[in-house]
Amino acid sequence: NNFSGPDFKGIEIKCFRLKDGAADQKKNLFLQEPQWVDGLPNMNSRIKAYGYIDTERNRNSLYSSVKVKQNSHGLRIAIDDKKRELSIEFQKKQIAIYPFDLIEKRLKEKLSDSVYIGAKRRKGRDGEEFHYCTLTYYANPSTQEFVNLVKSGVINIELRMHEGRNHGTCFRILEGKLPYLYARTERIYELVK
Repeated sequence: NNFSGPDFKGIEIKCFRLKDGAADQKKNLFLQEPQWVDGLPNMNSRIKAYGYIDTERNRNSLYSSVKVKQNSHGLRIAIDDKKRELSIEFQKKQIAIYPFDLIEKRLKEKLSDSVYIGAKRRKGRDGEEFHYCTLTYYANPSTQEFVNLVKSGVINIELRMHEGRNHGTCFRILEGKLPYLYARTERIYELVK
């Protein structure tokens, strides 16, 4: 969901489909719009400035995975430890910022205690059926480790918008690297089968 706080009694619950033989899957951490500093008036003008024409849907779009290394859209993440901010750059010009204080606030309000539940799926008579196989508990995320994981390319920013609609700017992490973000990790349940 897109709710800014945790789902149940202070715990964020994240469910996902387990994939056989799949490589490390990306997991959503939280949604957070940056503080735009590009001087553009709105989302549609940003999509035109930094995005592309989606010929399949005949609209301007900006769906882009942004990391510290510049991507094919000219976007990258820059980190200034002295200013304590993470920024999005377009062709090496700062266009948006995330102060470390904002990241810390979002980590505490959304992810202080998190449970990731993995399920195998199959098609049943009445639709999709799920068999819950794993449950992992994480607690006490670290802002400094978050920044370190961004620097190493493990955490990225997903811009997800098209003309008339912003689906939310999301921080994502590779599933196998989740334990590095948190002070505490406990595998509570794992089905042997």
